[in-house]
Amino acid sequence: LNWTSVNEVNVDRFEVERSASGSPDSYRDFSAIGKVKAGLNNYTFTDKNPPKATNYYRLKMIDKGGQFTYSPVRMVNNSGSFLVSIYPNPTKDNLQVQIDSDKKTAIQLQVISQDGKVLLSKTQMPPKAPFCEA
Repeated sequence: LNWTSVNEVNVDRFEVERSASGSPDSYRDFSAIGKVKAGLNNYTFTDKNPPKATNYYRLKMIDKGGQFTYSPVRMVNNSGSFLVSIYPNPTKDNLQVQIDSDKKTAIQLQVISQDGKVLLSKTQMPPKAPFCEA
């Protein structure tokens, strides 16, 4: 989830909330899944364990006095599935990545070395044939 704030005055934090129903009137269906401290104007939050379904997200914007407002609700469809094969592992110079996906959606691929260095980071659409070489 990415968002930008404007005129950030007296804002303390954002609470990211998720729901399976998404109705703006069903406040009981939303539950907090994370907090982000205010003060940056550009924000990113990763839902590390989203259910494989259509999920609804909103921000609870809380000021320093404890008062809050809600952002509009946003829907994310997470119902697709994909299969990734990576070989050989370990490798020194050539890495083959095979991605089979039932949805045509952008895929974020990162290759990280054993010592934590990002060796490759790219976003791409799955190819027409279910094979991608990185």
